Amino acid sequence: MEKHASFVVNPNGSCRFCTKADDERSMVQCDDCDRWFHHTCAGLKRLPEPHEPFLCRLIEVLSVRGSDHQAKRATLMKLPTFEGRARDWPTFKRTFEETTRQGRYTLNENLHRLQQALKGNAEREVRSLMLDAANVPAIMERLEKGFGHPEFVYEELLKDVTRVRVPDSTRIPELANAVDNLVVNMKALGQDAYLNDPRLVKELVQKMPLANRTKWVEDNRSAVQPRNLDDLNEWLKPLAETMRMVKPTREDTVNLHDESRAVQTTRRVSPASPASPACPACPEKHRVEECEDFQRMSTGDRIDMAKRERLCFGCLRAAKHMPAGGAGQTEEGASTAVVFHHSGPRRTFYQMVPVTLRNGPIEMSALAFLDCGSSLTLIDEEAADRLGLGGYHDPLMMKWTHDISRQEKESRRVKVTVQGPSGHPYVLKGVRTVKTLQLPAQGLDVARLQKYPHLRDVPLASYDQARPTILIGLGHSHLLMGLDRRMGAANEPMAVRTKLGWVVFGTEQMETDSDDYTAVHEEAEMNRMIARYFTTEDFGVKAAPAVESEDVVTARKTLESTLVRRGDSFEVGLLWRSNRMRFPDSYQNALHRLEGLEKKLKKRPDLQAWALRTFQEYVGKGYIRKLTPSELLREDVFYIPHFIVEGKKPRIVFDAAAQVRGVSLNSQLLSGPDNLTPLFGVLIRCREQQIAVAGDIQEMFHRVKVRESDQHFQRILWRDCESGRQPDVYVVRVLTFGATCSPSCAQAAKNKNAEELADRYPLAKDAIQCQHYVDDYIDSFASLSTAKDTVAQVMRAHDEGGFRIRNFISSSKELLASVPEDRRSSGAQLMLEEKAASYERILGVFWDIGSDRFGFRTNYQRADPAILEHSRPPTKREALSFVMSLYDPLGLVSHVTIQGRILMREVHVATEEWDEPIPDRLCGKWESFVRQLEALKGLTVPRCIKLPAAEGIRLHTFVDASEDAFAACVYASSTANAQRYVQLIAAKARVAPVAQLSIPRLELQAAVLGTRLALAVGNELRLAVESSTFWSDSRTVLAWIQSRHRKYKQFVAHRVNEILATTRTEQWRWVPSGENPADIATKEVSNTAAWFDGPAFLLDNEDKWPVVKSGLTTDEEATVAAHEEDTPLRIEDAYSDWRRLIRHIAVLNKFVRFLRERGRGSSFEKRFSMANFEKARRAMYRKAQQDVST
Repeated sequence: MEKHASFVVNPNGSCRFCTKADDERSMVQCDDCDRWFHHTCAGLKRLPEPHEPFLCRLIEVLSVRGSDHQAKRATLMKLPTFEGRARDWPTFKRTFEETTRQGRYTLNENLHRLQQALKGNAEREVRSLMLDAANVPAIMERLEKGFGHPEFVYEELLKDVTRVRVPDSTRIPELANAVDNLVVNMKALGQDAYLNDPRLVKELVQKMPLANRTKWVEDNRSAVQPRNLDDLNEWLKPLAETMRMVKPTREDTVNLHDESRAVQTTRRVSPASPASPACPACPEKHRVEECEDFQRMSTGDRIDMAKRERLCFGCLRAAKHMPAGGAGQTEEGASTAVVFHHSGPRRTFYQMVPVTLRNGPIEMSALAFLDCGSSLTLIDEEAADRLGLGGYHDPLMMKWTHDISRQEKESRRVKVTVQGPSGHPYVLKGVRTVKTLQLPAQGLDVARLQKYPHLRDVPLASYDQARPTILIGLGHSHLLMGLDRRMGAANEPMAVRTKLGWVVFGTEQMETDSDDYTAVHEEAEMNRMIARYFTTEDFGVKAAPAVESEDVVTARKTLESTLVRRGDSFEVGLLWRSNRMRFPDSYQNALHRLEGLEKKLKKRPDLQAWALRTFQEYVGKGYIRKLTPSELLREDVFYIPHFIVEGKKPRIVFDAAAQVRGVSLNSQLLSGPDNLTPLFGVLIRCREQQIAVAGDIQEMFHRVKVRESDQHFQRILWRDCESGRQPDVYVVRVLTFGATCSPSCAQAAKNKNAEELADRYPLAKDAIQCQHYVDDYIDSFASLSTAKDTVAQVMRAHDEGGFRIRNFISSSKELLASVPEDRRSSGAQLMLEEKAASYERILGVFWDIGSDRFGFRTNYQRADPAILEHSRPPTKREALSFVMSLYDPLGLVSHVTIQGRILMREVHVATEEWDEPIPDRLCGKWESFVRQLEALKGLTVPRCIKLPAAEGIRLHTFVDASEDAFAACVYASSTANAQRYVQLIAAKARVAPVAQLSIPRLELQAAVLGTRLALAVGNELRLAVESSTFWSDSRTVLAWIQSRHRKYKQFVAHRVNEILATTRTEQWRWVPSGENPADIATKEVSNTAAWFDGPAFLLDNEDKWPVVKSGLTTDEEATVAAHEEDTPLRIEDAYSDWRRLIRHIAVLNKFVRFLRERGRGSSFEKRFSMANFEKARRAMYRKAQQDVST
């Protein structure tokens, strides 16, 4: 500033008005120009206090006016700097008003103070008003509107509060400071209503450790009124003071999670530790979330800094603790996606409210999710498009704890107007679009909430089950604030009035747990499942014998005692876990589910007509029965809801899994013994003979009745969609599709019926017990007469047991003609009329009836067309879904499907990210795999595996392995009338384990796989197996099997013993690699003919089969490769102290010298001189130089 004329320039630093010596006790320094003055020379009657500013340029005014009042003004109180942060506004405003009143400042003086205090955004906002002192009131008004509105202040202070994390009690003071700051500032603004937010109080209490939460509940147990933020603040103050006085100096074990997790970690607190840690973003010492430099960084820069400094993404501290959300040590790279989780016998009401979204004249109704834990406001992309919301493209990366991320590359910043029932519009700016919010669905039935007295006068509106399309976060916290509230007892929902209307949230004790939820899932577990798949032991063709559990024994006894024939059908009792069942009242749950189903049916008239017709049929068939008024008085009952599953044709499912207070019908039932025939065996036997037939049992479960005493635990409600009256009560008199015990009971009834009728229908017994898989029947016959007789007996036996088999299809027109027309499938009728060739799917296998061949179909419906067209590479998740969706129960196309699994192994090793594209280097393999699958579309193989006139077959099993996979394939060879026929029966291929094995050991694994597969095929075949031969191109494996001196390592010994337990040494033969069909499945080759038809030499006589030309040897296993390195002695590695090392070197030198001179009569000198130590040091120096140079 310019120098005043009355000032005396004193270079010695004395008073600028006089030349008296400086006196620090009576001197005052100008806050503007840093000059020093005697306070008496400045006209001040006292020295200013440290907080009172002094400006020298007002001294000129004093010299002119000279009054005491003006002297007081000389100490103009300096205002705190205000840059436009809302959290600083209450302090700035209060200081301005208080100092103005105390100092009786004029407008000019206040203008000067504002000019000094306002910076940044605040100064720019009022710059045009700063030219005239008369604008001071307008300046303050504009600042308050722009930066000091209570909603803005509350929003910023709320962020400070919610940002605090309290993993242990030592962080309580930090939380107390943030809460106190919020309370004090809102009171200073006269906005106490902002403190009445029970949701925020609950959220803050949940932040605290279990002990502090328990103390809060105990201290407020007798409170009549709901606790608000002011109450929480007063409760935190003494607790924070106590924690500030505690100086932890020992290792404290701190529970970082709640009591259900029981995850502990150790934290050491040292009194010498600095109070404020060094900030990784700047040289200052403060927490990184408080750093202005960090706040100005872009999202990408923050992520890079956190990774570089190894910070936790959840708390921004050094990542040396357990990641949030995990129980136990989480593996590196594990990704946990935590969404909304709901379990237990309670219903959770999320903070959702119906709103109207508008963009100009376009508007739509939506459900809004009010989320105090989100800093962003998000809207579903589909909703944004419907509203025609513009905005600029801005990719979004959302991250959670432990590096969990979700990337929205197509996100846009949009602006949307939202309004509640009041009709007042609120403009939401900076809303981000996402492809899908994936929030839980929720509905609200106001009538059900009337049972709570505190909610009866709340003007709530019901809404149907729906998913939110917009999530409103803290960026618009003025819409989340509770303006009024209604609270009840514990475990009762509460209501809060917001600017968007009343919101019901919390939990309530429910009679059902059937609400929709999105469960917590851990992708680390998916990685572990994939890793387990790429092991070597689980081949899937040999089932280990299992001992029946007590539950199975109990269920079997119930079946034996209750399964009886009643007329033309069977009756069975439900397989109860205990004879003392206690069920809660489930009527309201069933009624609620019925109302939901009726709402759905009203929107779908076609589906409603089907449901009405089906229930009438159920009554007519006796599947369900309406109860009389007297029967309704029974107490031990249970109501089960029902719903409709829509597939190719709709189906009613009785929901036995629906829970009421944690109890469901299924929870009280046992699954029973496994009476299913193995699918592998059914399919093998259907390939044995020339004539094949298939059919299925109609409504198999409903054909078995439930005993009357158990029917009342299967009560249902139905009223023909007439929602204006009370529903009728029915009991389900048969087994239901959703009950746990239904499959076992139905199979037992089917098999017992065949057993009891075996004398009358002998051909039907084996056909029903061995050739039925669930409700499907498939069989093959050598002669037409046998086929006709068996099918006829099967139909009659089923009819007498209450079962009705239909939809017959066969490769023989003569057999189909013998089947009643109403029992044939639609394809069979067309085949008989020669209108079209029938193509049926039996047990997952496609069967071309006309040519009697099996075909292959790949289902691409769920795959993104861009992946199939190679427009983009698939993600790991998409690739796995695609590869594992290929169904091949017999392994007939294992040589193709194994290539996809090999690819998945490489993807699994390359990346653990499930939603990132597979590496570029693997895209070529992916494209090759897709092309191989495309080639399967026109491929067919014969269904029958032998010649018609052949009596038996010979089995040939080929095995092979490579670095990528090992495989086995079994062929059937039959001979008749000097004609030989070879056909592939079954195959199995496995991916080589990630942990590398030597090729001989992989070949041995293939031999084990071949042995198990051949044994499974032989056990399932009804044909006579004349011989079984095993082929391998590994001389080492053959030597291990045929050697008499088996002193092998455990890996080899155990597998050789398993092979020899089911095969003989003479059954194993050598085959050249070029003629081994199993080699096709282990390498990237596509010799389809050789794979399905087998090697050509099998069509020749046995004397032309390949034989090994040289002896077999096990050298491959015995060979050891060794690398020997001459490592010089490093004596220094044995010592950690330099002086001890030198002393020991000196002793060695003296001892060596003594040995050399011993023959000359010299004695060992025990004393050491400095020369001895110096010599030892030089020796070590030379050795160090030699080590470096070599």
